[in-house]
Amino acid sequence: MDRLKNELIKISRRCYDRGYVSSTSGNISVKKSDEAGIYIKASGTCFGDLEQEDIVEVDWDGSYKGKKPSKETGFHMGIYKMREDVNAVVHIHSPYCIALSLKYEKMPLSTVSAEKSFAEVPLIPVCGPGSDNLQKYVLEKFSDKNIIAAVLKGHGIVTVGKNLKEAFYKADLLEHNAKITFIKNSLP
Repeated sequence: MDRLKNELIKISRRCYDRGYVSSTSGNISVKKSDEAGIYIKASGTCFGDLEQEDIVEVDWDGSYKGKKPSKETGFHMGIYKMREDVNAVVHIHSPYCIALSLKYEKMPLSTVSAEKSFAEVPLIPVCGPGSDNLQKYVLEKFSDKNIIAAVLKGHGIVTVGKNLKEAFYKADLLEHNAKITFIKNSLP
C-alpha cells in the first residue's frame, strides 16, 4: 500500500474516532508524492471505514478512475493549485466549531495555543455542500497564505498543512479551542 494512502486512512479514522465526522460526511486529501495529482476520499464513504479502494486518485485536470471523488474535490484541488506550501487538506464537520459558527461572526480564539497557531480563522457564509459558491469562498479565503483554517458556517471546518498530520493537528486544535469556548460560555 502507498505510504500516503495508508496515512490518509489512519488520519481519517482518527477524525472519525474523535467524533469530528459522522456517517459519510467530510473529506480529506493529500498531494501525491510525484505531484501528478491528489489522493482524496471517495464520495459516499465513511472516514471510520475507509479502505485503500475508497481513496481516489485525481489528476490535476480533474480526471479519475474508479469511484467518484468527494463533491468537495474542487476546493481541495484549487487550494493545492494556489498554495505551494499546502500538501494536505482536511475538511471535517467538527461539532463545537459548527455550533460556534452559528453564534459568532468571527471564530473566537480562546486558548493560548489557538491564538499562537492561527493568525485568523475566517468564517465562510452558508453555502450548499459541493456548490460553486462554497468553492469560490473557500478559495478566496485560502488565497491568503496566512490562512491555515476556515470555518464553514453551519457546515464544518477546512484546515491545511504541509502534510496530513499537520492538517489534522490544526483541525484538532481548532475543535479543542471551540470546545473550550463553549465550556467558557456555559459557566455562570
